[in-house]
Amino acid sequence: MTVKASFACGSELNIQSADKLKARLLKTLEKDVEQFVLNASKVERVDSAGLQLLAAFIREVVARGAVVQWQKPNDTFLNATKLLGMNSALQLSLQGGEVV
Repeated sequence: MTVKASFACGSELNIQSADKLKARLLKTLEKDVEQFVLNASKVERVDSAGLQLLAAFIREVVARGAVVQWQKPNDTFLNATKLLGMNSALQLSLQGGEVV
């Protein structure tokens, strides 16, 4: 059985929320899990600082041998990741318009 941890990105992934976001991500990393599920369904504001924090989190998750799965990334989030060229760093891959 795969042990999972969920992380809700919230409504703001930007420089103004970077400190709180970093603290929440570090707390999530304390869990000994095999799969991290990131929910980006409620993102309303996003910038490169927020996405860079998520990319660093994902790199650390992978370095620990765990995997990341995206759940319900909304259009605001997906448009920002595409515009900033962060899909690869965030392990977002699109097939038929769907994130897999």
